[in-house]
Amino acid sequence: MVAAQAMILASKIGDTRFLLAQQKHGTPKAVLLLLVFWLTLLFASFALFAPSNVITTATLTLCALAIAGSVGMILELERGFGGLVQVSPQAMNHAVATLQAEANNEGSGSHT
Repeated sequence: MVAAQAMILASKIGDTRFLLAQQKHGTPKAVLLLLVFWLTLLFASFALFAPSNVITTATLTLCALAIAGSVGMILELERGFGGLVQVSPQAMNHAVATLQAEANNEGSGSHT
């Protein structure tokens, strides 16, 4: 009885996660603007108080590029099946086909 309730609860959680993934809201624009504003202030304060030389400029530039790349990667990974980094739908298609085959076997009354 407990195992059946656990399976029902796990199924509901899976359905909820699937519905949330299908909504495609992504990262809110306000969060991105706040993040960019905060990082701009942070790097401006570093540049203001750091000594002006080649090493400091190169370090701040590399750090800014690294952070820009990480924000870009976060935004890119929100679009799983499109963009530069793509996730193959092959595993999901295989899982759906397997679940459909199992449902058809259970529906026809033959259990393996």
